[in-house]
Amino acid sequence: MRRIGRYIFNGLAVLSLLIFLAMGVLWGRMKPGSDYLGYCSGHTCYQISASDVGIAYSWYQEGAGYGWHCGHSIYGEVGNGFLYQPLHWSPGFVVGLPYWVILLVTAPMPAAWLTMRLRRKRRRRGHCPKCGYDIRVTPYRCPECGHVPSAAERNTD
Repeated sequence: MRRIGRYIFNGLAVLSLLIFLAMGVLWGRMKPGSDYLGYCSGHTCYQISASDVGIAYSWYQEGAGYGWHCGHSIYGEVGNGFLYQPLHWSPGFVVGLPYWVILLVTAPMPAAWLTMRLRRKRRRRGHCPKCGYDIRVTPYRCPECGHVPSAAERNTD
């Protein structure tokens, strides 16, 4: 069960790091104005807009057809980046966050992962994998914690 938890934590740390890097790059390359990428399926459209201050997600209903579309955003600037706005011309809404909030939220998980990796003690050969006690003299049982190491763990080379 610990192994599954470690895989989940590592996966979330990688995902968080990728989002962190993508937002950092996007923030660094954006110029004033905003662009969007959207997808419409029938009468429902989903759109992500990127401006020089943040990211905005919008959902609205419109007879726009099917497929992907991109271009200059019809919403223009998103102010300081914090945004919630119901749409008046269509059922839907726009939600936005500034880049710095996204970076602040996604930074701790990769930082924790890196800290754990750096603090993890390397097991030295001939030492107990549980407590680190030197078991070269008593390789079949650790006198400190009572752990019985496997044949691979008893290797004293």
